[in-house]
Amino acid sequence: MDESRLIDQALSGDRRAYGTLAEACRPALFAVVFRMTGDREAAMDATQEALLRGWRSLGQFQRGSKLSTWLVRIGVNVVLNERRRKSRRPQEVSSDLLGPASDDRGPRPERDAAAHELQTAFRAALAELPDALRAAVVLRELEGQSYKEIAGALEIPVGTVMSRLHNARRLLRKRLLAFMPDGGGR
Repeated sequence: MDESRLIDQALSGDRRAYGTLAEACRPALFAVVFRMTGDREAAMDATQEALLRGWRSLGQFQRGSKLSTWLVRIGVNVVLNERRRKSRRPQEVSSDLLGPASDDRGPRPERDAAAHELQTAFRAALAELPDALRAAVVLRELEGQSYKEIAGALEIPVGTVMSRLHNARRLLRKRLLAFMPDGGGR
């Protein structure tokens, strides 16, 4: 069944139709909020909260975008609102934020140690970015979304997305210079 028909059914009160939509969107939503929070339990809570808010405000969904993009926007807002409520100090990020450090070509201790060190440094640098910059980086670099999709998810102009990504990359580059083969060329 197509998304539009399921949305129509959900708007008329059909919880099963919304459940079908929610389950289709859940993996992408969870991936984004997990990469923003760095914590599986917090991501599960934020995902559930975003899906509940989506159900409650489905009448506000404008069909010009995909439902998954709209739900990701809600999820990002849930995470950002929760972070505002908590302390401003950087939170610890789970070690599996970016996946395993090694690949399937067998153990290579030097490569694995260097990759692990780089991932650890990247996670720490990502966790220290301001929320707005972190959200843009997660959506672009880790989720592969287009500038237009990010603009829709964060409810900002495409130019602002580009500016935030530029600033975030500059800050990340500064933090990760030691890991670049030529010291960053500077």
